[in-house]
Amino acid sequence: MLPPPPRPALGPPPTPRTRLVGREQELATTRALLLDEAVPLLTLTGPGGVGKGTIVNALLERDPALWLSRSWTTREHRPGEPADAYVFTTKEAFSARIAEGGFLEWTDFLGSYYGTPTPSAPPGTDVVLEIEVDGAQQIRGRHPEALLIFVLPPSRDEQERRLAAE
Repeated sequence: MLPPPPRPALGPPPTPRTRLVGREQELATTRALLLDEAVPLLTLTGPGGVGKGTIVNALLERDPALWLSRSWTTREHRPGEPADAYVFTTKEAFSARIAEGGFLEWTDFLGSYYGTPTPSAPPGTDVVLEIEVDGAQQIRGRHPEALLIFVLPPSRDEQERRLAAE
């Protein structure tokens, strides 16, 4: 059995001006991991309804040096969904991008394509990916240096409640 890949060195956690508790402490700890410049891709992953988007949005609000890569999809825009939730495109345009090698990862899910384009982040920013488990496995295979954080739901009941509300 091969040894696990080396983990990036973790510096001390950020020194906040106010005491952090619970969820705030989790976010601060996650941000501390992001400070290591040796990690080119930060990937938050987990099944639907676990809170990936909530965590990513909180990180983006706190740190302008983070840049979220917007996933592409060929599915229809859902009522009430933010216009920038995805880059909505056609299967033809998505397929052309696949042929050009323009995705870090992609998958066909229930007849629609979803994928993370090769990032073109502004200089001096850290790339954040918010993707499902299948995509994270592809990222791990192609970019073993990426930092993957798997998010679990607080409980199965809460996850089901969140998914039913979408």
